[in-house]
Amino acid sequence: MNIFKNHKFVSFFIISINVLFVAGLAFGEWEYIHSTRRQTVEANKESFVGANTSLASMTSNYLVGESHLCRSWSNYLHNNSL
Repeated sequence: MNIFKNHKFVSFFIISINVLFVAGLAFGEWEYIHSTRRQTVEANKESFVGANTSLASMTSNYLVGESHLCRSWSNYLHNNSL
């Protein structure tokens, strides 16, 4: 009878260790997935902000160039009016 009680304890101990091991692996995987997702979201935000900043700069430079062109035409028309 004592052999069966000892066997049940060993089985319970082994099963408990396996459950803890699987739970630890699941938690580690969950943590890795969330860490990777956070890094990806942060990289995407930085990329988006960089693209918007670049486009804003390009638009500003384009408008400055167009305003110079408009001023040039305005001066020409003003000086050469009939």
